[in-house]
Amino acid sequence: MSEILVHFPITHGGIRKVIHPRLGVEIDNQTCVRYLRFVRQVVIDHLEIPRGVYGRWTPAVPTHPAHLIFSVPDSRSGCYRVIKEIDLPYDPRIAGEGLRQDMGLAEVEAIFAAILKEPPLRIDLPGLQTDLLRVECDREHPVWPNHGECNGSPFSVPFGILNSLVAYGSGTHPYSHEFSYLRGLRVEQSKPSAPEGMQMKETPLGVFYSGPRFSVGFSLKRPMLLYLGWDVLGKGQAEHNRLKADWAMGVGNQLAGLSGPLLRTPEQDFGAQHWGGEVSVQGNRVEYRSLQVVEGLSIDATFTVRADGMRVDLVQRCDRPVSALEYEAWRFAWDLRQGMTATAAVPTCAAGRNGQVTLPLAWASDGVGCLSVREISSSGGKWQGQVESFREAAVVASGFSAFHPGPDDVGSIQPGEARLALDITVDVFMPQGSLPIQEEGLVRHWGSVFSCFRPEHRGFSNNAASVNCHLSQAGLSEIVGTTRKLVNGLAPADLERFTLKRALLDGGGYGYWRNLYLDSDPSLLIATGR
Repeated sequence: MSEILVHFPITHGGIRKVIHPRLGVEIDNQTCVRYLRFVRQVVIDHLEIPRGVYGRWTPAVPTHPAHLIFSVPDSRSGCYRVIKEIDLPYDPRIAGEGLRQDMGLAEVEAIFAAILKEPPLRIDLPGLQTDLLRVECDREHPVWPNHGECNGSPFSVPFGILNSLVAYGSGTHPYSHEFSYLRGLRVEQSKPSAPEGMQMKETPLGVFYSGPRFSVGFSLKRPMLLYLGWDVLGKGQAEHNRLKADWAMGVGNQLAGLSGPLLRTPEQDFGAQHWGGEVSVQGNRVEYRSLQVVEGLSIDATFTVRADGMRVDLVQRCDRPVSALEYEAWRFAWDLRQGMTATAAVPTCAAGRNGQVTLPLAWASDGVGCLSVREISSSGGKWQGQVESFREAAVVASGFSAFHPGPDDVGSIQPGEARLALDITVDVFMPQGSLPIQEEGLVRHWGSVFSCFRPEHRGFSNNAASVNCHLSQAGLSEIVGTTRKLVNGLAPADLERFTLKRALLDGGGYGYWRNLYLDSDPSLLIATGR
């Protein structure tokens, strides 16, 4: 008899290039990829997708998956092998059959609530043996217009459309999900001292450097940043920590993680608090060396602190292929409960996992300026930023990695050495031209809109935890279009061009339904002209 198979899911937004059937041009098809990690060999009988709602508020319109692709890893080809593709049935009721815009909200909600109580969709996969199954939804059937973030064409699949997926079958041997504990860091030397313009203190938690413009703290127990704050005006805000600093790993099986190295394999999750190795502190230089959590992969991470920022040197060494679903040599996890912090960077739009961004980038926040990040040097691979959001955990993450598998590649960190050197400097988004602005409020908040940029969600939003917002672009473009480049060369206008291109090419997002948001098209056209 089939039973529910325990699994540990990972969800990624995906990008596949398709020709839009109406526009006749190539667009970035936004997909949802769900990995089911069983951590043992199982025999799958079937899958079920209970009916659910994700990112649609009023009315609560159910998700409406249209096309699913099922695949398993193939070690010989190094790619995922498709075992089944199915078209799920179109439900005219979800698309609005029999509904009218002038109907009462309670009546409409009752109709959708009844649909949600119906039996789940069933997909038969009888006899499939695997320890890892990848399910991708690359199209959604039409849905009834509603107020919410996850709306769009059939090629704007909601990120959480497969969250309720359940597998049924049997396990081939007893379930186990354990890994060996690695001891904490070995302290080789600890002789910290403050660089010019900063103060230093050492506590049982770690070493902290603080100054009026920049403050940062390092753990000596595990390779983690404990503290990071800044203030372009040097008036006290640098004391406010913007990093996720508690031990929570996120919610809903999503690993928000902490600020340090991150590896997620088909069998296990390794946040920064799992890695072992060595640490040495000499003056303003903190070195994490020989960081390891699995055989064959090690990382060195060196931070050199100064009063207006720091230099980061990452060295990745791999002596055998290491399977990975997600990997960042160093991740920065921003806590949205501590302020609006986002990654302002131009997305690569490469097919594969969503959220890949080019360097340079900026970590933009509200009222304190930004951290300008530029590449000093790199080798051994194409280093890029990787942005991910965990709204349920109030975290957005931004890491650096040379690991970027294609849309159908089985992820594997390849043997060799890869290096990246970064400069991180306190900066501020300011108007173009030489006109001095003396008002503190304007200096602090001219660039606050950049803390609402979401590279993994099609661009500028109206808040730091949301998707792109069509109806906000007119006002944004007035600020963005007159903002100078940062010291790292990041051009603000490129961020708005990215946002508008995706919106004009039938991209989804907040304000997609023009009958509910009459200002979306005027706003987009004004911004495009600007």
